[in-house]
Amino acid sequence: MSIRVNIANQVRQATVLAWRPLLPLFEAVMNSFQAIKEAKLPPNISGRVTIEVVRNGPQLDLDVPPITGFRVIDNGNGLDEHNYESFNTAFSPHKLSRGGKGLGRFTWLKAFDHAEIESTFKDGDALHMRSFVFDENYDVDDGRGLPKPATQTQSGATIELVGLKRLYHGQCPRSTDVFIQKLIEHFILASG
Repeated sequence: MSIRVNIANQVRQATVLAWRPLLPLFEAVMNSFQAIKEAKLPPNISGRVTIEVVRNGPQLDLDVPPITGFRVIDNGNGLDEHNYESFNTAFSPHKLSRGGKGLGRFTWLKAFDHAEIESTFKDGDALHMRSFVFDENYDVDDGRGLPKPATQTQSGATIELVGLKRLYHGQCPRSTDVFIQKLIEHFILASG
């Protein structure tokens, strides 16, 4: 028998300061970097992380609509059985040797309404996929993340952080240039 975790309570205990609204995005990007490293891609395929900014409303020349979410897309190893089990385990030791605490996904829900996850992974010689919504009502036992045959031709994941919460709107940069600068600063400081 395993211990169950109340996700809503875990999210309440997670810390994302109002002036650090990009922390959940940084967590998702770091997961992508780690997934690419774990994938051990062949030399002719480069690891790739794409970040798409989701904005509220049409972008006019004079007004840049606020950011409401992000999409992080990678060509890593995806949520295979081992990674999926780790995802479903609070305080998972899976990434402990790399500085992970097993709590990053809870910061997603601290600052965003939910995350939409689509992942393709290798299982033996076949590719499978999982697609589910991670929110405060997530229950691993409800079958949301059950694998099914994939239509994609390579492994990878898309994590979409949806619905930036009001507390973080004022501190989240609107300018793409500022957003890129914050992303670079975070990963330079994290690696230094």
